[in-house]
Amino acid sequence: MNHGIHHRAQLGVYLRLNNDPVPALYGPSADEGGNVNKGRHN
Repeated sequence: MNHGIHHRAQLGVYLRLNNDPVPALYGPSADEGGNVNKGRHN
């Protein structure tokens, strides 16, 4: 399991270095434009 997590992290770094959006792998990513805190007032 750790090996798969390692390669997912490598993919994220590779995509960011190439200015590509990181897809949602474990939930929404910051690159998708979704607001994780939607509905919360600060």
